[in-house]
Order: sequence, then structure tokens, then C-alpha cells
Amino acid sequence: TQAQLVRGAISGTVRDQSGAVIPGATVRITSTATALSREITTNEAGFYRAGALDPGTYVVVVEKGGFARLENRNVDVRTASEVTFDIE
Repeated sequence: TQAQLVRGAISGTVRDQSGAVIPGATVRITSTATALSREITTNEAGFYRAGALDPGTYVVVVEKGGFARLENRNVDVRTASEVTFDIE
């Protein structure tokens, strides 16, 4: 039997208004269906990735001291796909 990939992922890069990457930002990804959430911190390149997410709609919140809190309530994850969600 062949394994099927049923989960998806959300990844992206967090930047400020000038386009500079923001390392150390907290990215919280919460499932609207289950309310389960996961927190990731952006790396030195401002990149984050949350894998093994069940298909569905997620709320993505980004926070970092000195920057405005950003929220997107409609990030759709589909089976076996990766959603790129860059934040500025």
C-alpha cells in the first residue's frame, strides 16, 4: 500500500514595512475547527513553517515586540499541500 499525505502545511516569511526580515517573531496557528494551536518562532531569515496540519481553516497571528500584531482568520490548508503565507 502507498502512504497518502493527508496533512498540509503553512509557511512563509515575516518582514517589516521596509521589507527587512523579522527574526524571533511568534507565529501562532490555530485551527478554527478544533481550536488546537501551535506556536513557531521565525528563524534568522524571518522564515517559519508549520507542518502536519489537518486540512481546514486556520487563524494565523504574528506578534513581535515593537511591531503591530497581525492576524489573518482565513488561511485554508488543503490535503497534501503547502500554503505560503508571507506577512508584512
